[in-house]
Amino acid sequence: MKRSLLLALIFLTAAAATQSQETYFGKNKVHWKNFDWSYVQTRHFDVHFYEDAYPTAKFAAVVLESAYVEISRELDYKLQKRVPVFIYNSHNDFQQTNIISSMIGEGTGGFTEVFKNRVVTPFSGSYEDFRHVLHHELTHAMTFDMLYGGGLSSLVSMQRIFQMPLWLAEGFAEYSSRHGWDYHSDMWMRDAAINDYMYPPEYLNGYNAYRQGQAMIKYIADKYGEKKVGQLFKKGKVYLSMDKALKHTIGIDLKKFWEDFSKEMKRRYWPEIAERKEADEIGQKLTKARKDGSYMNEKPVYSPDGDKLAIFTDKSDFTEIVLISADNGKIVDRLVKSSRSGDLESLHSYVSGVSFSPDGRDLVFVAKSKGKESLFFLNTYNHDTYRKVRLDFYNILSPAWSPDGSKVAFSALKKNKRDLFLYYIESGKIEQLTNDRYDDMDPKLEDILNLLENYAGRFN
Repeated sequence: MKRSLLLALIFLTAAAATQSQETYFGKNKVHWKNFDWSYVQTRHFDVHFYEDAYPTAKFAAVVLESAYVEISRELDYKLQKRVPVFIYNSHNDFQQTNIISSMIGEGTGGFTEVFKNRVVTPFSGSYEDFRHVLHHELTHAMTFDMLYGGGLSSLVSMQRIFQMPLWLAEGFAEYSSRHGWDYHSDMWMRDAAINDYMYPPEYLNGYNAYRQGQAMIKYIADKYGEKKVGQLFKKGKVYLSMDKALKHTIGIDLKKFWEDFSKEMKRRYWPEIAERKEADEIGQKLTKARKDGSYMNEKPVYSPDGDKLAIFTDKSDFTEIVLISADNGKIVDRLVKSSRSGDLESLHSYVSGVSFSPDGRDLVFVAKSKGKESLFFLNTYNHDTYRKVRLDFYNILSPAWSPDGSKVAFSALKKNKRDLFLYYIESGKIEQLTNDRYDDMDPKLEDILNLLENYAGRFN
């Protein structure tokens, strides 16, 4: 029930930041509320917050100063200017930010804006995820300050600055914020090495740049010493070329570095091929991402009769909930389409899920509706959304229908804590089940639901 949220963290390079100042026809960022900002000040940061987020801001201040000590040591660099940090109480609020004009997707966990060197991130409810994002984004703020002086004047001529490759920027950010290495990157690199989708640095982009970039930075730190990582950024500022920066830092060019790194990954992970089975050896593939026009097919949930699955998919460009056959993966029915209106702005497909009623007739899911988190109840036969419950929580995740069909459990962020709640369908009553600073998520198992119902209010 406690889990970490996989976040996709956005890195805004100088070029991307320039583009973000433009306004694109047909793309309007909806603002549902006004923000009355206050701030707390530390030695190096101004941490901005609003409403009841003072405890969150204090936590962020401690994390940032602690992370600053680590990053300063790794880079052998001290900030020349104070860094403004803006904390949003939820992802819904975060999407309304006017710090950048570009649209912010569901998977973006934070960004660092290059012109004024501002860190911007929402609080999701998980303090560990929040710590990670703050540390991650601070690495960008410090490298921006180191390379560009954190000001617009240094960015006038894009030909005269070191344009950090994505793998270096995000790889170091993950290396530093994960304290070197973590199980998720190990899993990713194992799969990339075994299934041959590691890429040479000059072709490395997207989410691969985070995971493989972290592995590349760790490889440099382990083989040549961690001090070389900070020197790599400084040499880049001098020589304006990644190839030259590597030569003057570790004595080899980019081509040789890639050869050495890729060989090391193969030595490390290829012996595991003999001990592991391919996915298609033990199961049947039901979706074909990219081949069928989709990129993400996720959060599968069996229908009670077991012959269908409800999944999120972006096959039609917009995120949808569809029913597919559990036998062959063919789409049986399209149930929900999002992002067409303010009444159903977005489905939380990255972090939330859906749940069937015990008889399989109805479905409950979470969506943003007119800027607020809502529970939607859908009849799967006629597609009628017969109930929509808009709630005053910063976010709602992971609804789960109770075995008797009378209530729905869900996880919600209230003030600065994410706890479990019950919604009683007949009366509309909301009951809080837990009250702690732990990240309480995914109430799914029948015995856990029964336990929470029997001992509601005692988990303090």
